[in-house]
Amino acid sequence: MKASWFTDRVEPLRQLTMNLRALADGEGDNIAIMGQRKIGKTEVLKKFVNEAEGFSGVVVCYVNFQAIISSIEVFATRYIGKILHKALQVSGKNFPEELGWTDLKLMAAEAGSNISGYVNNFLSIVEEGDGRRLLQIFEMAINFPQFLAIDRNLRFMMVIDEFHEVKNLTTFKELKHIDRILHSLFLGHSEVRYLVSASQIDMATAFLNSPRSPLFTFFKVRDLSPFSRQDTYDLVQKIFKSSNGVRFQPEVLPRIYRLSLGQPFTITAICREAVNIGIYTGQPIDSAMVDKAFSLELLSSEGRIFLLCDYILHFALSSVKGGNTLRSIILILSERDGLLLKDIAKAMSRPPGQVRGYLLLLLKTDVICRRGNRYYFTNPLLRFWVALREKYFRYSYGIDDSIVSDLVAEYEREYLLPSPGGFPARAAVAMTLEEKAPLQGLEIFLDEQIEFPAMGGYSSFVEMDHTGMITGIPGIIELDFIAPLIDRQPVINRETGIASTPLMACEIHDGDLPATEKDVLILLRKIDFLNRSGLGHAQFIWFVSIRGFTASAIEMARSRNIHMSAQPFLENSGLGDFL
Repeated sequence: MKASWFTDRVEPLRQLTMNLRALADGEGDNIAIMGQRKIGKTEVLKKFVNEAEGFSGVVVCYVNFQAIISSIEVFATRYIGKILHKALQVSGKNFPEELGWTDLKLMAAEAGSNISGYVNNFLSIVEEGDGRRLLQIFEMAINFPQFLAIDRNLRFMMVIDEFHEVKNLTTFKELKHIDRILHSLFLGHSEVRYLVSASQIDMATAFLNSPRSPLFTFFKVRDLSPFSRQDTYDLVQKIFKSSNGVRFQPEVLPRIYRLSLGQPFTITAICREAVNIGIYTGQPIDSAMVDKAFSLELLSSEGRIFLLCDYILHFALSSVKGGNTLRSIILILSERDGLLLKDIAKAMSRPPGQVRGYLLLLLKTDVICRRGNRYYFTNPLLRFWVALREKYFRYSYGIDDSIVSDLVAEYEREYLLPSPGGFPARAAVAMTLEEKAPLQGLEIFLDEQIEFPAMGGYSSFVEMDHTGMITGIPGIIELDFIAPLIDRQPVINRETGIASTPLMACEIHDGDLPATEKDVLILLRKIDFLNRSGLGHAQFIWFVSIRGFTASAIEMARSRNIHMSAQPFLENSGLGDFL
């Protein structure tokens, strides 16, 4: 994505900047940013690094693990080199970006005797080629920023892209338990904080964000979501305005948002192809051109979306053994998402135990994920593309309009449905509310953090909510959606006589099992805190559960006037009638 097209991720960048300032004062957190492939993780990290350039008291060093990991010795040498190069650059001393051993020794000499001694000792161990010292080589590399920070009286912010790639070093027996090793080393890094990115695949999630991982409590995990409606509109307009002033109809903005699901890469691909069509026809870009651009991107072998999907599938099938069997599993899930192991095994006419092994291999890629006992595609567009390969030839600019309309209709009807895998229910609710609610005077807040004064019972509330919806910060809870009903009369508290803003509150349960009575209780506790906060009063409560509700949950929800639906659409929620 061109730098001029970068659409500010205002909130993530604000949080990262605040964390950098905290580090300058000796505080700060270690943060892991997780998100789908091509969601913009690298762009956010690089934008942060650029904005942090020259920040007093902290050296911000960017490293991409995917680019430097091969053998332990190569990784360790490159890691030390990049850190030392950045530290010297900050002090005004420039060396070549691509470093050999001689350059590394010269840089170490410039940094002083302590650093020179550390680096020369490291290089001598590497030169020995003693396989028994591989762990020591790795540890010296990981500990280097802390050693350098203390020696030069600095603090370091290590910005590591594709952090989960370090798992590839577990092929060396010395680093079999690399998560334990990293955790042990990181705990001693008082002058260093880590900002890392990782793809939202099951392997990376287990590595960074599973209670069974030693790194679970070390990082604060932040999910990088797709673009909001407004961010999508901003990016679309930037692209169109930078493309020789191409004209477009306002109708294309919501159309691109829906087809792309707010994915920056997909937005950009559709827009660039739509620009080509607009220039070719000499007409303003309209929804029909957007649909055609989307179709060409999917079906043409030169399309950016086609090439990305082809790369993801090829990489997944070539990185693990059993390509033909894995391809069969992928095809089955493209036809029907969210299957159980027994369903997949039955479709393949193979024993479940054998199929389980192949599924475990696929979970190491970013093609599928497991939620509960079911398996899903991580991306509905990739799932659609896989299904299309079985139906259509590759097209170029001669694609027929009837194919375009059928293809787009099929995508919207069959694939733009919420699932715990690629299209979370929360995203579907966001699209529903953003399309409908503003017409009724609603202002939507997503991932709303509600600050409360100290209240008795908060700690027990945190323990009660095992779903992770509570941030763990005293005085703050989260609801998925809060919207003030600004065109309605204030709600008067009978006890205090204080008027509160009427609110719509929405909570989403997208687990593998139906929502239970306990889930309803958790929601009620959140609503109780909201109503007592003084920020507003929940006049309408909408509880969405993709797998439905147990009988006891339904009974309790109805008794408390909670509107329930198993699909995140207004028609079945009661919200439409309420508004």
